Amino acid sequence: MHIALKVGGLITILLIIIAAIVIPLTLHFRQKPVQNISLNETTAETANSSVSTTGDNSSTSLTTQSTQFLIQSNYTSVLTTNNPMTCRQVSCLATYFYYEAIKINVSVAGNYTIVSSSSIDTYGFLFNNSFDPLNPIRNLLLYDDDSGGNQQFELTYFLQPLVNYVVVTSTYIQYQTGTFSLIAAGPGVINFTRIITPNSTILIQSNYTSSITIYSPTTCHPDNCSNSNFYYDAIKINVFVAGTYTIACSSSIDTYGFLFNTTFDPTNPTENLLVSDDDGAGNQQFKLVYFLQPSINYTVIATTYAPFISGSFSLIATGPGVVYFTRISPSNSTIIIQSNYTSALTTYSPTTCHPDMCSNSNFYYAAIKINVFVAGTYIIACSSSIDTYGFLFNTTFDPTNPTKNLLVSDDDGAGNQQFKLAYVLQPSINYTVIATTYYPFISGSFSLVATGPGVVYFTRISSSNVTAVSGNLSFYGVQLNFDTQSLSNDWSLCYNDTYNVILNSSILISILGICNKQKLMLGCRPVGSSLLSVAAMGLRGDVLYSCGMSTSCTHVAN
Repeated sequence: MHIALKVGGLITILLIIIAAIVIPLTLHFRQKPVQNISLNETTAETANSSVSTTGDNSSTSLTTQSTQFLIQSNYTSVLTTNNPMTCRQVSCLATYFYYEAIKINVSVAGNYTIVSSSSIDTYGFLFNNSFDPLNPIRNLLLYDDDSGGNQQFELTYFLQPLVNYVVVTSTYIQYQTGTFSLIAAGPGVINFTRIITPNSTILIQSNYTSSITIYSPTTCHPDNCSNSNFYYDAIKINVFVAGTYTIACSSSIDTYGFLFNTTFDPTNPTENLLVSDDDGAGNQQFKLVYFLQPSINYTVIATTYAPFISGSFSLIATGPGVVYFTRISPSNSTIIIQSNYTSALTTYSPTTCHPDMCSNSNFYYAAIKINVFVAGTYIIACSSSIDTYGFLFNTTFDPTNPTKNLLVSDDDGAGNQQFKLAYVLQPSINYTVIATTYYPFISGSFSLVATGPGVVYFTRISSSNVTAVSGNLSFYGVQLNFDTQSLSNDWSLCYNDTYNVILNSSILISILGICNKQKLMLGCRPVGSSLLSVAAMGLRGDVLYSCGMSTSCTHVAN
């Protein structure tokens, strides 16, 4: 017993001694906050450890919380004017941001935070595996602007040890340079490796400056060819390195841009069209983005959003190689030539119906023969203070058969209630333009503006020569001492009698059954004379105009 008691007493004493040592340590760590220890840019955080004993001294519990270290890794570099440029991946409207690409690796999986520190306003992006400045949203994991405070970015992501990541450090403001540092913290060391220029895709900038003047050729917008009064400059571009290129315009005027494969034909402006843009570069400037091949010639058309606008402009091209600009002078491109014609519709002009809906024949019109010596697409637009309607006929216009030879018609295609006729004209053919009005009995002056690859020659067709058949098929107004021998063979006598014959309704029905053509002529003459003392002609509907119950009415026609 004595020995046993000694042993028990010794055990008790040891437990007391151990408790005496442990308890103060436990109290010490509970009272002190967690401290960071910095050694060679490595930060360790130690968690609390504690030991507790039971009151009966029969057992002891030792509790130890896990220890987690946050290791800090640093990287410092500088953005200069020699750095490549890219666009902001989130809103890729401008490619004037210097950047540096840094590959990062970790050996311990976990959440890592990368914060920038700089005197400039930074913008950061994290990519999986690689960064392609020509496709800046590819592989993008996350991005940030100011989460790190003081206009600094902060990126937090769960990194894997077997994956390469790329941090792209750029700026919030274009063309900004300066030094920067990256401070990374996580469960392991981050290895930073700058991706030097030979191992990354470089964006090369090329520039071109020119002006659009009142002497520049004009065209329409290929994507909406309703107006051909836009001055433009045609520029051939070539590259020797295949890739995605961005061509942005910079000007004080509102610009519009188009990119064509090989050539641009202003007479067929949709041919070869690849892309077009109005305000993609911001500030009412166009931006064209396309994958260019080194073996192909391309044409950029720089024009304006509004017609008849002139001014200087610059093109800034960025891509994996140099863009070579060559201005296409008018002598090397298809020139648009403008031809003009002015006339007037009066109350003495002949009348016709609208060939596309011949329900009313009280529209004054002018017939104009046109010829060209250069084949191509021509546009004939009307300009007038009255609401005009236009028709184009192959060879001739026959008002007795207004749909014959009709090629195209238009009402308001030129805007402002003016017609516009577009057609491929051949040099060996005579064409006839009919300029008339949307409403009947309207008169007023008008001008025709023709544009195309050659001159358009206008010749007014007098009312007595509306058609090109032998003799007169139509004439205008009341004729005195009219010789019927001047009529064409298309006319035929359908009724002839003296005034003493009473024309009742049954006789009139019989006469009109015989006189069944679209045009009717009424005349009178002395018996046996070849001349009609008075004669007038018109469309059947006008000649047989019904006055209803009125015993006296007037209907003006022809």
